[in-house]
Amino acid sequence: MGEGNRPKIITRITVKLESPETIKANIEEWRNEVRTKALISLKAWIQSIAGYEITTRELAEETGISEKQARDYFNGYSLPTEMNFNKIARRYNSTVEDFFKFADLQISRETFFDKFFQWKELRHARNKFE
Repeated sequence: MGEGNRPKIITRITVKLESPETIKANIEEWRNEVRTKALISLKAWIQSIAGYEITTRELAEETGISEKQARDYFNGYSLPTEMNFNKIARRYNSTVEDFFKFADLQISRETFFDKFFQWKELRHARNKFE
C-alpha cells in the first residue's frame, strides 16, 4: 500500500438539522434525571434480586463491599462504582443492564459509569421524591 491509501480519521462532524420546532437539550437536566431515577431505584432493585429485604450489613457481607457504601446506596446518597455494581449483580445472578431495565433507564453502560455520572452533588435525591 502506498502512502496515498492511508485511512483517514474523522475528528469533527457538522450536522444540520431541519425541524419545524426548536430542539433543546439540557445535558445537566438529563443527567440529574437519570441519576435521580437510579438513586431512587437502587435499593428496590437490590432487594428484588436478593429476594428479600436485605439489610446493609447483609449486603456488605454477601458482596464484599463496605457497610458504609451499602448504607449510602440504600439511602440514595451515592451510586455504586462499576466494580461494586458488578459485585452486587454477580452475587445475585443479575447484570447491570437488568438494573437499567428495572429503573427504566435508557442509557448505555459506558455513559452511566462515566465520571460525569459519578459526581456527588445530587446527594439525598431520594428525600426529594418521598
